[in-house]
Amino acid sequence: MTAAATTTFDPNSFFTRLSLSIVIVAVAVVGGRWLSSLATHVPTYRPRYIRRGREVQKQEHATPATEKTTVSRLLGGITFACVLLVAAVIVLLIWLNDYGLRQLIVTQTIGKALADLALRIAGTLLVLACMLSFGRLFQRIIEGRLAHARVNRNLVLLTGRIIYIVSLIVGGIVILALIWNTGIVLPVALGGALTVALSLALQDVLRNLVSGIYLLLEHPFVIGDRITLTPYTGEIEDIQIRYTALRTEDNQRVLIPNSMLFTSAVVNLSAYDVSRGVLLVTVPDNGPESIDRAEEQIRTALKSVAEVRLDPPPQIIIGGASADKMELRVVFWLPTKDISKVATLYSQIIEELLAQVEGAEVTRATASSTLA
Repeated sequence: MTAAATTTFDPNSFFTRLSLSIVIVAVAVVGGRWLSSLATHVPTYRPRYIRRGREVQKQEHATPATEKTTVSRLLGGITFACVLLVAAVIVLLIWLNDYGLRQLIVTQTIGKALADLALRIAGTLLVLACMLSFGRLFQRIIEGRLAHARVNRNLVLLTGRIIYIVSLIVGGIVILALIWNTGIVLPVALGGALTVALSLALQDVLRNLVSGIYLLLEHPFVIGDRITLTPYTGEIEDIQIRYTALRTEDNQRVLIPNSMLFTSAVVNLSAYDVSRGVLLVTVPDNGPESIDRAEEQIRTALKSVAEVRLDPPPQIIIGGASADKMELRVVFWLPTKDISKVATLYSQIIEELLAQVEGAEVTRATASSTLA
């Protein structure tokens, strides 16, 4: 009688289990999507540009935005899968409870062990999903507050990534120490062993990591600066712990290992408000008066371009001479806050020189002649 009673179909129990299962799956889908969205969106600090009239200006202290990268999408998928697996374990326990579970196991001890294992697995998956999602949420909150406080963007990046890494470490300790009851000794031992192994196997990566931390702390340049690291010249889009992303003048994205930036000479073209420009102007040599007239015409052409700085004043130096021609080296200063205008200013200056200097031939100076 007892065995028959335990296997009798109970419609009330069936619909109760079905209702609970539907609710759990629905909550898992909604909650999983929310946690996945938190884990997917990564803070980004690419410079923003605002239009004021006809001019486009860089916004120095922009509010941090978010973007989706390949790694963040993968973490978001893992988070969503963990929540669904937790729901599957709970639903399985609901349906195997009472009569179903007793038919599938031999003794009550095995049943308790399986149920305990299932709960530990569910707890592990839930903590994993929470640490991936809430770690990213804490990162965005801290970085947002620091950005609004006008803290240096490099320090904001470093602080946010430390917060995210600490969240992952805390989640790992919770999984090992509290859910699996390993105590604090095992996580510490595993951390020490992994540290030694990684330090030996990933020396180049660690070198880049240390260099990245130095760059974020010392900030010799920040996101939005324009730098030159031979043979690359461009604007810094992002500074990661391992590499720095550079957008070149021909609209290519170059990932430079931080160790190269740490050990090589880097030219920060945005460090000062002005930069030097050099043009080589070749004019006919018809005597001293023609050279004086050409110099006066060159100065007039430079003054006609409003962006050319008059302090310090432009310099005109004789660079070479031949039988019938004279080469003049023209040195002037241009603003560097808006780098996109530099090429346009060079074009305007060359057009003015060709229009006002009689018989002139104008070329841009090479790097060697610029440094001379």
